[in-house]
Amino acid sequence: MLSSASEPFWCTKALIWNWRFDTWQFRELPKASHIARGIVDFGGGSGTPLLVWDSITTSWDSQTIAWGEQGFKTTEPSLLMAYPFDSVGASDTPQLLKLNSGFTFDGSNIGSILERERLQFGGMDSRGESHLDKQTIKYIKEVWPYIDAPAGTFFNIFIGSQRFLSDPVTYSGPFLFTVGTDQKINCRVVGRYISYRITCDCAVNWKLTDIDFIYDLVGRY
Repeated sequence: MLSSASEPFWCTKALIWNWRFDTWQFRELPKASHIARGIVDFGGGSGTPLLVWDSITTSWDSQTIAWGEQGFKTTEPSLLMAYPFDSVGASDTPQLLKLNSGFTFDGSNIGSILERERLQFGGMDSRGESHLDKQTIKYIKEVWPYIDAPAGTFFNIFIGSQRFLSDPVTYSGPFLFTVGTDQKINCRVVGRYISYRITCDCAVNWKLTDIDFIYDLVGRY
């Protein structure tokens, strides 16, 4: 876990490594003071056993647990997060939360953000070969995101632009996109460098498998 010297200890951020794709990202951990594996009895029972195929008696679509979710047993260690107090509640109540379980964080949906900045897109040189075009202004008209998520899940999509790399990214939107209903979003964004940001406050697993931009080249001014 990492924390900034200018931030209070409950604004901790976790640095997460995706071993499959060898990528890194940050995740905010508000109010967390410590994370470790441990055995905790949440009431003296046997806990929630691991789900096995033979025990499923309902339909696949009716299942509400996350794929690969770890069941809780009082005899097996689980990943636990310690909160020194609850700043939202009426009183300071310490909490101990079990991680890697379900789609919520302390009862609230986990907001997720996917962002890519400073796309240059390609052009053709005098020999007909493709190259990254860092000079031409692009006019983005449509964006086609291919999102793998349950039908009805809605996302907010922001499209950003820059004239120069030293400029801050200026985002337009949000443009609402609903899986199973929409195929694209329409926008009017102009810039040399194009960015996008996709946000979702939903209790589902989702991923962006691809994204296409429909645009015109409008000159080098």
